[in-house]
Amino acid sequence: MRQIVFMMLLSLVMTLTASAVDVAPRISDREIIESLAEIKGEQKTLRAEMNGLRAEMNARFDAQQKEINGLRSEMNNRFDDMQKQMDRTTLIMVTLFAAQISLMGVLIGFVVWDRRTMVKPLEIGLQNLNAEFARDRTQRVEESSLFASVLEVFREMAKFDVRLADILRAKHLL
Repeated sequence: MRQIVFMMLLSLVMTLTASAVDVAPRISDREIIESLAEIKGEQKTLRAEMNGLRAEMNARFDAQQKEINGLRSEMNNRFDDMQKQMDRTTLIMVTLFAAQISLMGVLIGFVVWDRRTMVKPLEIGLQNLNAEFARDRTQRVEESSLFASVLEVFREMAKFDVRLADILRAKHLL
C-alpha cells in the first residue's frame, strides 16, 4: 500500500513540474543585435569607469608609497641617531674603563714602592737587632761562663767553710 501511495505522489510531482515550464516568446535578430549593441555600450562605460578607478587607486597607492617612504627614512634617521648615541656611550665607557685600569696600575705601583721603602728601614733595624743580639749573646755566654767559674769557686770553698755551704744550700746552689 505504501508503494502505491508513493507512486501516486511521484506521478503528481512530475506532472506539476512539467506544467511549470513557460515557453519563451520568440525574439527577432534585430532585437538581439540591439541588445548586443546596448551591452557593448555599457561595457565601454564600465571600462571607462574602471580606468578612472584604476587611475584613482594608482594615485592613492603612490601617495601611500610616498608616505611609507617618508616614514621609512624618518625611522632610519632615528636608528642612525640611536647608533651614534650608543657609539658615544660606548666610547665613554671604554675611556672610563681604561682610566680605572690605569689608576689600579698606579695604585699597585705605589703599593710596591711603599713596601720597598717601608721594608728597607725594617731590614736595617732587624740587622741592627741581630747584631745587638749576637753581642748580647756572646756577653751572656761570657757572663755565664764567668758565673759558672765563680760558682765553682764558691762550691770548692764551701767544702772547707761551713757558713758558705749553708748559704749556698739556702739558695739552692749547692
